[in-house]
Amino acid sequence: MSAIQAMLAQARSLMVVGRHEEALPLLQRAVTEEPEAWEPRCLLAACLISLTRYQEAAAMAGSAIPLNPEAEWPHRLRSIAFGYLRDRQASLAEAQQAVQFGPSIAETWFTLAEAQLHIRKPKDAIASANRGLELAPADVHGHDLLGRAALRQLRWKDAETHFRRALQIDPTRWVLMNNLGLALDGQRRRSEAIAAFEAAARLNPRAERARANLFEQTQLYMTTAIAALVVLVLVNLVIRILGRVDPRQDVVEGAILLLLVGVLVWVRRRRRARLSAVARSFYQLEVRKARLRNAIQIVCVVIPTLLALWLGFLLHSVLLIFGVLLFGWEIWGLVFLVLWKSRVLPWLAERGF
Repeated sequence: MSAIQAMLAQARSLMVVGRHEEALPLLQRAVTEEPEAWEPRCLLAACLISLTRYQEAAAMAGSAIPLNPEAEWPHRLRSIAFGYLRDRQASLAEAQQAVQFGPSIAETWFTLAEAQLHIRKPKDAIASANRGLELAPADVHGHDLLGRAALRQLRWKDAETHFRRALQIDPTRWVLMNNLGLALDGQRRRSEAIAAFEAAARLNPRAERARANLFEQTQLYMTTAIAALVVLVLVNLVIRILGRVDPRQDVVEGAILLLLVGVLVWVRRRRRARLSAVARSFYQLEVRKARLRNAIQIVCVVIPTLLALWLGFLLHSVLLIFGVLLFGWEIWGLVFLVLWKSRVLPWLAERGF
């Protein structure tokens, strides 16, 4: 084995275990020492994709194409990079080139299916994914693609079937478990969806998407019954506004409302008891975070607006009041959004929020 081959083998081993930062200098050196070899360039492009350096990855894969014009790998890598760069048409064109040069390689069909999903053609994506699964029936990516295409078509049961099949092949992927939760939620199987999102968050505690889905579903699960009470109160107010009020019914309506409040509190406690300890503690933590964020937003947006209005009234300036109402809220909202992203969110993250 030559020194370059040993270097590439070491880089592949590092990439397999996710140590892409360590593999990067080895691959850059291999490309420098063998400028006419196309495979090190492709391997470097794959490493750059994993490091989210998509523009560089597309350029590196493109530089490999003249060195081997009929290879599918450079086109496939460029398709993946362009997909992350949201250049959908370029991603599709490169995927079609990859299929043309490698029709017997399953990954090319899966890359094409991914590009077709990006341009909202789920039927074409299903056909491409099935073609890839004919070549590699046990490939997780193919079943995941079929599941995501079914989600796009709102075929929740089919999506569930595909994601469960993918999880049978590889139960360690949090993305599959998260997607299964989406399919279950589409079928209104909320408690099962919560369990799936919780499993996804356990598989990857850093996955913001899984944590957000878990909190959202838990929140809906806990507050669904309260919506009924809100609707009832609103209907009662509308009836009173229309003047259809019978004073003799006030006591009866009050008793009914108290009874409903008691029932809803009982339902909420029962649902909370049915949640797992992890989901329950996670829900409570996220509720505290949401309350803190809401308090900061009120302090930073509502209070300055009220102070500006008070100043307008104090100075008897109709123009100032009009300006605050018409332009001040929007301008301050934009300023606050910039400050929120650049200052407040990092500050909250440092403190575990």
